[in-house]
Amino acid sequence: MPVQTTCMQARARPAALLDEAVNNRDTVIIQRHGGEDAALIAADKLQSLLETVHLLHSPANPERLLATPARAQRRSGTPQSIDDLRREVELAENE
Repeated sequence: MPVQTTCMQARARPAALLDEAVNNRDTVIIQRHGGEDAALIAADKLQSLLETVHLLHSPANPERLLATPARAQRRSGTPQSIDDLRREVELAENE
């Protein structure tokens, strides 16, 4: 459950709210009088959410992602070396 606080309370204890977001992995909802609420989350959690949105943006990707565990269980597909995979996704060896 997200932690909810007011803007005034958030100003009084910013470090505690940052700790709540980072250490406890909680989302902190800051309610603003006369304005839209805002959310405070850990940066890596935001990055993960953005990556998930990106992966699910194309209709074909969710189908592929959901089919992967079943394909692995059936052991269908062609094994791929790490080097081939790196070339496929255009990663340099030292990245």
